[in-house]
Amino acid sequence: MTQLLLNALIAGSVYALVSVSLALTYKLFKYLNFAHGQSMMIGAYLFYFFTVQLGWGAIFSIFPTIFLIFLLAYLFLRLFVKPFLNYGSSITFIASIALAVLIESIISIFFGSNIKSLILTNNVINLSNALITPIQILTIISTFVILGLLIYFIYKSSLGRKISALSENSLAAQGLGINSRSINYLVSVIAMAITGYAGILVSYDVNMSPTMGSSFLIKAFAIMLISGFGNIWAVVISSYLLAIIENYAVGLNLISMGYLDAFTFVIILFVLLVRPQGIFYKKERLI
Repeated sequence: MTQLLLNALIAGSVYALVSVSLALTYKLFKYLNFAHGQSMMIGAYLFYFFTVQLGWGAIFSIFPTIFLIFLLAYLFLRLFVKPFLNYGSSITFIASIALAVLIESIISIFFGSNIKSLILTNNVINLSNALITPIQILTIISTFVILGLLIYFIYKSSLGRKISALSENSLAAQGLGINSRSINYLVSVIAMAITGYAGILVSYDVNMSPTMGSSFLIKAFAIMLISGFGNIWAVVISSYLLAIIENYAVGLNLISMGYLDAFTFVIILFVLLVRPQGIFYKKERLI
């Protein structure tokens, strides 16, 4: 049982990184980014390119990876989000689907469709009869740090309050002198950087492929639904809740590992039937 709880903590940490960053963009732009999962793949493959193919090492590969993520976040915002927002969230969502297919195709062309990995060592640490690797420990600790900083940034900083104002009423916030353009870019960069980092963690822990983002995108959509598209705290709690349900369902042989994504869809349907507004929905709080 300890191993199942530890596995849920690891999976929940990755889910939280992906879902929280998706929640940030949703609250600001009011659309679900179907290409969000591909941000994981971009981070993983950029890091793989610099560390493995160029042999720069993990430390020196961080900086060009971050720079390219920032650049791509800006380009995606300018080319695939901003031009379509005025036409409604549905059109923007369709544009994000096109972007997702485009990114996946480009990665497959340049890196191939075979599974790759960044696994460095097979060292395993025994914690009270529960096994964990160093990268999994890093995943848990770094996620807590990132989520803590992000929550402080959103709820305590003046910039975070500006983001909240824009998410509630963009026109009114801009009328008060808030620069929406710079904040939109900042949120896009933060969201893509967090998701890209999650992709690097997954590629070190398991493996990576051009389709790696699709599964995590499904999880993120389920978590957003469970949280009621609510505040950051609700998304974090929902991330770990979904991970616990999944891991205990597999660990207790209630479902097979191969049907895990299908099980997530069952959860989505259940929430839609029982409480379509989400478990943690609060009408008065938008972020």
